[in-house]
Amino acid sequence: IKHQIFTFSQEAKKFLEIPTTINSLSLDDFFKFFYQDDKDAFMKQWSEKISTENYFSIKTRIRINDGSIRYIAINTLVDRDAKFKPI
Repeated sequence: IKHQIFTFSQEAKKFLEIPTTINSLSLDDFFKFFYQDDKDAFMKQWSEKISTENYFSIKTRIRINDGSIRYIAINTLVDRDAKFKPI
């Protein structure tokens, strides 16, 4: 995630069933995959961790196109500017 854009590896595209022609999504579009009951908790953890940690992992559930639910861990390495703010 950089500048509010989420990019995917080929493996992640397969797992999430995202077309191979799509290389990135806005965060808003990415969060549409989230299982509704988990979204608020994820956002809370994300806000807490991104302000203090450079690397973290958050586990959550997502819903893919066929309606099934998958469990994922989002591992994040935070790029920061000179003032230590996330990029």
